[in-house]
This record gives sequence, structure tokens and C-alpha cells, in this order.
Amino acid sequence: MTGSAAARFLAAIAAVGATATLPAVAGAAPVAAQTSVIRDCLSRPATKPSSITLACADANARLVGIVWDSWTADIATGVGDLEENTCEPDCARGAQVSRRVGISVHTPVGTGADRRFTVVTYGTSGAWGNDFRDADLPR
Repeated sequence: MTGSAAARFLAAIAAVGATATLPAVAGAAPVAAQTSVIRDCLSRPATKPSSITLACADANARLVGIVWDSWTADIATGVGDLEENTCEPDCARGAQVSRRVGISVHTPVGTGADRRFTVVTYGTSGAWGNDFRDADLPR
């Protein structure tokens, strides 16, 4: 994963904390009118899904048990578990492994009811370093 994707993810997490205490602005547009969705592998729209399949062809990688901390029209952040197949020695005999990850969906396209996120960034950050990955979401 590129350094810019990790920077976007860390900035999103920081922005969530920075904006959590801002007062509401009179006359602001309702959240429902400004929301973005995630399309699943069958192109069905979802808001705040509890899981995201990352490998639509074989479901060998997915984010599950997602709890969303923030959801806006431009970015959404949360935490969940990455479940993926090690594919060693091959995907048919590979083991399923799981780890806790931070999740950010971003880079929306479209307008109105067709506004949707196109990229998910997921990974970990800590004393042992950063490990982030980007995946394209179905459009």
C-alpha cells in the first residue's frame, strides 16, 4: 500500500476525533440527503454494512463485524476483522486467518442517490509499523 493511502487513512481517523465535538450548524442539509453508499459484489447499495467482500470472484478476503464510527458523504471510518485465505499451498487448501483492522471508505463518485464510495483502505498501525491496503469497491 502506498504511503498516501496510509496518510489518508490516518487523517480520516484524526478528522473523526476533531469533528466529533463541533456544534450543529443551523440550516445544514439533512444527513440522509448527503450520504454515500457502498455497492456490494452484486452492485446492491448499502449504508453502514456489517461486512464488505473484497474478493468478489472467490470471497477469499472480506471485512466482517464492522462497527462504523463515522459516516459522511465523503468518508466513513470504522473497525472490523479482516478474514482472508492464506492460499498456501493453494487457495483450495489455504487456511482462513483473521485480524482486527481499521477501515476507511472514501473517494466517492456520483451524485444524489447514486453517490457511492469507490475505495476501501484497511489495516493496522502501531508500534510494529503500519500495514495498510487499498481495494477498489464495485461501482
